[in-house]
Amino acid sequence: MECIQGVAVKKIFLSIAAQDDEELKNTLTSAFENADNPERVFVGVFLSAMHKKTKKELTNLAKQNKNIRFTLVKQRKNNLKTLGIGKGRRGAADLYLDEDYMIQIDCHSYFDKSWDTYLISLFEEAISFVGDDKLVLTGIPPVYRYCCTDHNMPLKTERKTRYPFYMTSSFFVNTVPRWMDIDIIKNKKEKFIPVVKASPAFIIGNKKFANNPGIHKKAIFYDEDLTQSINLFGNGFAFAFPNIEDLPISHLDSDGIIEGHERYFFLDYLNKENNYLIHEQLKEEYKNFIKDPNNSDNVEKYYKYSKVHPLKGCFSLEHDVVPKRFRLEQS
Repeated sequence: MECIQGVAVKKIFLSIAAQDDEELKNTLTSAFENADNPERVFVGVFLSAMHKKTKKELTNLAKQNKNIRFTLVKQRKNNLKTLGIGKGRRGAADLYLDEDYMIQIDCHSYFDKSWDTYLISLFEEAISFVGDDKLVLTGIPPVYRYCCTDHNMPLKTERKTRYPFYMTSSFFVNTVPRWMDIDIIKNKKEKFIPVVKASPAFIIGNKKFANNPGIHKKAIFYDEDLTQSINLFGNGFAFAFPNIEDLPISHLDSDGIIEGHERYFFLDYLNKENNYLIHEQLKEEYKNFIKDPNNSDNVEKYYKYSKVHPLKGCFSLEHDVVPKRFRLEQS
């Protein structure tokens, strides 16, 4: 715990992977400016960047704020070796230094006023509800955009926290089971609901999660959700969805990008040939992960829970979209 004016305050670590994202500086600014206790907020950023502007902005912010830690990796055009969300997520998580909570988010996120106080309270309430602190609270964050007349004014356009579910026999890049999201609050009134997968854009947990975040370092993009979910669930974490209208962290989706808030998608660094190669690499690495004997127990546990085969997908929607339990052994 951190002592602020003689009072013990629990610390929060934000784990952020980024690559040439103009929104990163706004994400970090809103995290500190809108916290009730910014002194207890610590950030780890793993930045893979090709452009000087992105590197300079992060370096300047870190000079101004001792609570920002970062690792900088130079990205070059058509270099497949340095691309991959798994490398970034793992590199950011490695900057954790024993804070009480870890929140994994995307580098294009916006923090509402008092987000730190609210999320700690929400997570502790979820622990009491589930009855176990080996838990992650996760969901797809609400969406924010920028005002059309003021490109510095973020506006929440959708105040719903989104619930993910797997589609029937549908795949990303013909390999990874595909998911979508639904507005579950219309049908479910419980504040915490079992959820089928971890959503990497928002996961909060305590030290148990921070020390074992389940990140697959070789994940490239579409495969990151499922591999992290398999690792976390297989290692005994319960998955809970916060069934609330207004999560205090929101997300800038790709269709909301405007001038001054732009970002690179990993494919933007590649020519046509390498674009094809990285998709083939993604499929191969994902299949290797699923077929690895060291992962077989975790894969089986997750298959039983999620009702989706990691290579064959979900064959019907006869099973509930919403699991009945937070983990397998819970009645």
